[in-house]
Amino acid sequence: MIVVGRKGASQVKEFLLGSTTAKALIQKAPCSVLAVPKTVKGTHFKKVAYATDFERADIFALRRLVKIAKKFDAQVSVVHITTQKEYAGKEKMEWFKEIINDKIDYKKLDFDLIFEIQFLKNWSGIWKIQTLTYSPC
Repeated sequence: MIVVGRKGASQVKEFLLGSTTAKALIQKAPCSVLAVPKTVKGTHFKKVAYATDFERADIFALRRLVKIAKKFDAQVSVVHITTQKEYAGKEKMEWFKEIINDKIDYKKLDFDLIFEIQFLKNWSGIWKIQTLTYSPC
């Protein structure tokens, strides 16, 4: 795993455009990457979010992420951002939840379907929480 500090762009700019260095490293690294924002103090985190599109690769990525989360006794929230028009979003989430719970034994996993409009209205609240970016290879 590569652990890298994240600084530079403001949180709003980084949210919208992404961090160039961290983004390049995440895309090209031959292993997992954990990008830690400059504002994070300490080495313990309590919650991590994983955005899914219900892909097969998500199962592998979540297994790796849970290994890290267990070391910190952290909650893992699996989220899918959707629109009202997405076909069978709720059913897909239930199907995915069942698969993940079958393959990954971790009691601190939760699943949430977030509607795009809800996400856009509340996105500024996300930055009140210190975030870590994790990208498994």
